[in-house]
Amino acid sequence: MSKKLEKLRASQAKDREKLETLQARLKAREEDIRVEEKTEILGIVEEIGMTPEQLANAARMIKPRVLFPYHYNDTPIERVVDLLADEDINIRIRPMK
Repeated sequence: MSKKLEKLRASQAKDREKLETLQARLKAREEDIRVEEKTEILGIVEEIGMTPEQLANAARMIKPRVLFPYHYNDTPIERVVDLLADEDINIRIRPMK
């Protein structure tokens, strides 16, 4: 095999390694952005004060892995749990004091 061909193949292999590293980094950044967007959306939900039905509908659209409602005051938050029973969402509720 010629030296030139060996160099080209070695260069190609290095480029593939760099590409794999960059693709993994890009995937991680996309996940970071997705998580941050969901956090901001849930902050907006908190500010506007949604009914359990509105919160359940928003959760179905956003599809968070974990839903942690807080500042729900007198809202019957157990209703959200019932409305989302068939969804693959981990709902974490802490009693308010």
